[in-house]
Amino acid sequence: MSDAERITALERRVAELEGQLSMVWEMLEGKFAPPAPPAPPDPARDVELLDELRRGNKIAAIKRYRELTGQGLAVSKQAVEDLGAKLGLR
Repeated sequence: MSDAERITALERRVAELEGQLSMVWEMLEGKFAPPAPPAPPDPARDVELLDELRRGNKIAAIKRYRELTGQGLAVSKQAVEDLGAKLGLR
């Protein structure tokens, strides 16, 4: 097989894969929202979250962070943990 034939075959395969991916995306559209952009720093929000952490309510702090920012669970958990670590809270 020549280089030109291989390139043509690869281009055809890429086009097929793009079509399949497009079809999958259409089937999933509306079921999954794209991730929200990172939340900007907000001292008022952080005070509210720190109050929860000081009371030992890590789950409540994560839930509230999600409500305030629209972030997913993993991002919210990490953000709350990072905030608590900055101030020496566990």
